[in-house]
Amino acid sequence: MPEREYPRAYAYIREMVSEITMSESIQYDNLYKYDSIRIIHRDDILNAFCTPGGYIYVYTGLIKYLDHPDHLAGVIGHEIAHAELRHSAIRLQKEFGRDKILDFILFSSAGVGGYIQARILSQMLTLDYSRDQETEADELSVVYLSESRFACDGVGGFFRKLVERGEDDAIPEFLSDHPDSKKRISNIDAKVASLRCNCDLSSTETWEALKKSLPTTPQ
Repeated sequence: MPEREYPRAYAYIREMVSEITMSESIQYDNLYKYDSIRIIHRDDILNAFCTPGGYIYVYTGLIKYLDHPDHLAGVIGHEIAHAELRHSAIRLQKEFGRDKILDFILFSSAGVGGYIQARILSQMLTLDYSRDQETEADELSVVYLSESRFACDGVGGFFRKLVERGEDDAIPEFLSDHPDSKKRISNIDAKVASLRCNCDLSSTETWEALKKSLPTTPQ
């Protein structure tokens, strides 16, 4: 989804990311390319990810699915946390080797190309983090948003909607590397309680306008 055709959507997401990365808990904002945003037109994918080096990718399916901007901020905060904690680099290094990952971080751009980069991006779509890594990222998302205008439990809103609509992963936790979504919600709520941070949701007027501005033609 080219930025020149959807400048308002890109500006909206970039402003959101900018506010999240203003958190004092962000360590690599001067090193990583968190301002490099790519919106991918795939309405069938509820996903976002942040590659090694801080390049952020968001799918239109996720944007259209979420009811509040705070929920997207929470998901993006979660993905930034994976980058800050080097989770993706650690997992991808096992697949591709240290040198190739270093090349990716140093030489990739917002328009990532080349065989290695394509393989890495493909891997990011199915990248499995450990339970502990997912929990760490959820909790850091709460920390990041606690210093912003967004509801600090934004990432929990995403999981709540999945559970409420019966779209949660049905695999029992002991068979999966990922924590059960209900347990994730519980962990997020515990972090919110420990920080005593704001959970008031933002206005949805601009958010709904953003969703309507996204392409509806077949991808």
